[in-house]
Amino acid sequence: MAPSCLRSTLAALFVFLSLALLPSTHAIKFTLAPYRFPASKCIWNPAHNNALVIVTANVGPGPNQRVDIEIIDSSGQKNVYLSKRNINAETRLAITTHAEGEVGVCFKNFLDKSVPQDKAAKLHRVIDLDVDIGAEAVDYNAIANQESLSGLETEMRKLEGLLKEIVDEMGYLKKREERFASTNESTQERVQNFAWFTVVALAGLGAWQILHLRSFFKRNGLSSAFHLSRRFPSSIVTLIDKNKRLGGWAAHSERVPLPSGGSVLLEGGPRTLRPNSYAVLELINLLGLSDAVITTPKSSPAAKNRYLHVPGTPGIYKIPGLTPSFLWAELRFFITPGIVGDLVRGWNRPPDVQDESFEEFMVRRGHADTARVLGSALVHGIYAADARRLSVRAAFPMLWEAEERGKGRVLWGLLGRSKTEKEEARLKLEETLAGYELGDMRTRVDGAAVYSFREGMSTLTSSLSAALKTRPNVRVLEGASVASLTPREDDFEITTNASNPLYPTHVVSALPLPKLKTILPSEHPLPHLTANPTSSVTAINLVFPVAPGKLFPRGFGYLVCRPEYDYPADDAGILGVTFDSESLAAQDDARGQQLSKVTVMLGGPHNRYQNVDTALEVVLAHLRYQLNWRKPLPEPVVTRVWEHRECIPTPTVGHLQRMEELKVTLNSNGSPWAGRMEVVGAGVKGVSMADCVESGRLVGREW
Repeated sequence: MAPSCLRSTLAALFVFLSLALLPSTHAIKFTLAPYRFPASKCIWNPAHNNALVIVTANVGPGPNQRVDIEIIDSSGQKNVYLSKRNINAETRLAITTHAEGEVGVCFKNFLDKSVPQDKAAKLHRVIDLDVDIGAEAVDYNAIANQESLSGLETEMRKLEGLLKEIVDEMGYLKKREERFASTNESTQERVQNFAWFTVVALAGLGAWQILHLRSFFKRNGLSSAFHLSRRFPSSIVTLIDKNKRLGGWAAHSERVPLPSGGSVLLEGGPRTLRPNSYAVLELINLLGLSDAVITTPKSSPAAKNRYLHVPGTPGIYKIPGLTPSFLWAELRFFITPGIVGDLVRGWNRPPDVQDESFEEFMVRRGHADTARVLGSALVHGIYAADARRLSVRAAFPMLWEAEERGKGRVLWGLLGRSKTEKEEARLKLEETLAGYELGDMRTRVDGAAVYSFREGMSTLTSSLSAALKTRPNVRVLEGASVASLTPREDDFEITTNASNPLYPTHVVSALPLPKLKTILPSEHPLPHLTANPTSSVTAINLVFPVAPGKLFPRGFGYLVCRPEYDYPADDAGILGVTFDSESLAAQDDARGQQLSKVTVMLGGPHNRYQNVDTALEVVLAHLRYQLNWRKPLPEPVVTRVWEHRECIPTPTVGHLQRMEELKVTLNSNGSPWAGRMEVVGAGVKGVSMADCVESGRLVGREW
């Protein structure tokens, strides 16, 4: 009788303990759609260290599809316990966890290449998944048979397993309580983020509109020739360009007819400009292009809404502004801690640091995750580069200066100017404006977030080219490559492949710095011409037969941050996407058709030229995932691909010091250059149009 009572007691205790614990058996049934490049669908369950996990997956039938399974965990090491390809029917897998946290069972459903994408919407696989963890994963009946256990001994073995789970759970709760005990300390550490990035992210992502994918060394040469011809009307200015089409890739505007009538304007380079560059506004006024300007008002969705995609997470997140909506914005966790953190953190720049990478600066002032997510995306949009290599002093000097002005608090340095400083800035602006011939351009772009031209950015380069060709003191050599540049006592000797040698008294080089090095004589080198790397970029124009706002949200576009585990070799390498039909609809003649025009930028630090095909299917698959579009994307009615090799220089740490040394060498009276040559371009002072046009405007002022 006693054993029977004991068995009943143990059974009751077993039931009580089972109810006391969280369920350790998890079952779910779902459908999995196939894709050419599918994202993982993961089912996560909590599990303790050294826990047994049994996964039973029953995969239903489905033609032309291959389901792969992978079991991972959420630890910092991202352990991959097991992976198996092409599972069918019932598959049973077992692992033992190596870390505390969650176990993920991940599935991918690959679509066979023989199946057209439009037929894929009808295909899927049904997956019935059971996950048993801990005591529930143990087959006690098998143990009883193997070890010849009695019924009571089997119940005792089950009870032992449950008690072990309780001990593990209590240990976990103890550790968690210890972590919670230091909440104030950890919170203080986390809030030492970067409030200034709220300002920088919003201003910087807005600056993306003018900086996005620029390499205007050719435009720099055009503007230099234009202003030199006006400054020295009695001197002959010779412009040498290896291309037969002046203006570089900024001149790549193309009007393409639509299949159903009408046309769209496609651009391979920049699309918009911001109205704060007075040098560009002056150039537009001098060329008589004011009537060709179209504007995007600050009140438009394209001006107010910008987004971010985080790799590994479907969809895009809106960059919040300083409005009540900030309180529930998805990205607030990256930004909110910094609003307090920057105000409480003091000066922490080491005394021997004269420059550092943008990411190092952000980590020092804030948090590594925020630097990776928001900082890398910003650098992708401006430089198509890796934030870990970009010089903060060269690329974002206002942040470096704000840190000094605010005595370590960047936000104070950006916003906390005194009345005297504001008045000095106002007077300086008035003095600056007096030096520009702006006409009515400031009025025309007043209230505009960005502006462009009805026939695209090539309007500016083609007009500038035409103006140069009509000036009596300008000679244009198109399709001529410079073979050598040699300084002599009173002049220079320039040889090309298209004419006799030239002997100018002064030279402005707008060549990429590495190219300049190849044409100089070995006895007269210039320093640091090959110090900086360059990024290659592909721009893909896509026009979909869908109304704006249906395929993607209303806004300017989105940037893509650096993946958590660096840049993968097999990724498409998307840096960002602009929603051109939102900001530049006036350029298109849609004839009543509903169209969405986007531009996808790829390459940069992804180094995709060595590893990834640019097939349209790959790009569309990634777009579908990034936009979290459940159906296959519609077939584009127009597609255009622009390849730009080594087009954007990356100013690495120490760039300003190197360029100062280059300038000293050029201006030294003891050198063969003796102040008679200036080096300008995107690799010297900045990659934006504003930088290049402004530096072109200033050349020769000391001659």
